[in-house]
Amino acid sequence: MTSKNYRLLKSAGLILLLVSFGGCNCVPRQVKDTPAEGKAGSLSDSARLIQTGKLDEAIARLEQAAAMNPAPERQQLLGLAYQKKSRQLAGLSIAAYEAAIADSENSKAARLSLGDIYYQQGKYAKCIEVLAPLTDKPGSPLAARRLLALAYFNAGRINQSLSEWNKLHQLKPEDGEVEFYLGLLKEKKELYEEALEHYQKVI
Repeated sequence: MTSKNYRLLKSAGLILLLVSFGGCNCVPRQVKDTPAEGKAGSLSDSARLIQTGKLDEAIARLEQAAAMNPAPERQQLLGLAYQKKSRQLAGLSIAAYEAAIADSENSKAARLSLGDIYYQQGKYAKCIEVLAPLTDKPGSPLAARRLLALAYFNAGRINQSLSEWNKLHQLKPEDGEVEFYLGLLKEKKELYEEALEHYQKVI
């Protein structure tokens, strides 16, 4: 194995270690770059930027370097920077939507958007907490009721989920997704004949 290949493998291993322990405060001093990569492609500098929270600068450096040399260890580090930036933005979004809801209880759009973020994060209880008051009001968006039904389903709250899908079925009787979930839920409740009727409407 050449010294260049050894350095690349070593860098890749260290980047994977950084990803695995992304929450640590350590700086991976051992991360090395090949001599030809130059300052723009410095993995060690980019790793330090990520660890110190300078995500925009790290992303800019890594994107520039990856355009010239899309080495796997660089792509891995770029993926970590994107992931951390996404979490940072999600946190800011949650705070803004919560402030909007606190200021105006009738803020339907803010509740729906906040519920969607919690759902995408797998925080189904929080999603339900945000959306349930919205769907209790007349004229609530269908998207909110659908998301609430899905959150109940993924949280294992079968009866509540079935209730929400039934309400959606009254509003959208020909909807294939609604029929599918009604079939699935009734199958879970061992109402097999009723489940089959819903499934047949999907086919």
